[in-house]
Amino acid sequence: MHTCVARAQEIESPPVAPSPVTPSPVTPSLAPFGVRLVAEAGFLGVLSNFGVFGTNATRIDFKDAAGQDVLAPYTRWSAELDLGRRHTVVFLIQPLSTEGTRTPPADERYEDVTFRGGVPVRTTFSFPFYRLSYLYEVAQSERGYLAFGGTAQIRNAEYTYEQLDGTRSSRSSSVGFVPALKARGELSVSRDAFLGFEVDGIYAPISVLNGSDNETVGAILDASIRAGLRVHERADVFLNVRYLGGGATNEDPNEYSKNWLHFLFVGLGARLDLVATPTRVHRPNAR
Repeated sequence: MHTCVARAQEIESPPVAPSPVTPSPVTPSLAPFGVRLVAEAGFLGVLSNFGVFGTNATRIDFKDAAGQDVLAPYTRWSAELDLGRRHTVVFLIQPLSTEGTRTPPADERYEDVTFRGGVPVRTTFSFPFYRLSYLYEVAQSERGYLAFGGTAQIRNAEYTYEQLDGTRSSRSSSVGFVPALKARGELSVSRDAFLGFEVDGIYAPISVLNGSDNETVGAILDASIRAGLRVHERADVFLNVRYLGGGATNEDPNEYSKNWLHFLFVGLGARLDLVATPTRVHRPNAR
């Protein structure tokens, strides 16, 4: 009996090792949001900037009066919040101010104040604005995206006109809400390079929009194109060229004003993802 058992053990097949199991690729979970900071700095040139404030007022060329006949530095700052795969909220701050001194050859009238010719006048132009925007991406792919939305802008304009002898001064200020449409897009042209554009703009004839007798007309256009390079999986740098134009005309005799400006900006910028998420894998700065 013992011999049979031994032979049975000899002919038993050795245990078969289990086949290795290839693990399934892990899909990263989508983060609910992403946070991005964008900064831009460079110089601006004024193509034209004039204003008429008050009835029988002099047309003031601020390019000459406010020291805008030379290049001036500028900065631009924004923070962006990505929500899910298609929604983005942008908050932007754009400081903008210049100052100059000139001697008008003849009398000038500004906001019902007459300034004598031959006396030096200091003119200050301040036009910062604050902008909250929303974008929805209507198209997205591994190479780029296209988004449309709207903008709510707070304009904080101030002009001061002061004779250096201290005898006369005048000030015009306006804080206003400016709605606009917005579009933005980017496209990768290589692994580490991209092109992009951004536009905020609107044309608003008030009498047409609300049926009133107020013949005020306002407009804004902030349009830029950029070329950039990815320098890190969470950061890129870019060269930006921007046109900013707009203004308003109010034909009401009691509040007559006309002010239109056209600026050109050239600057370098940087963009940093503080919270990098896989929710925007199509971003040009995603590897």
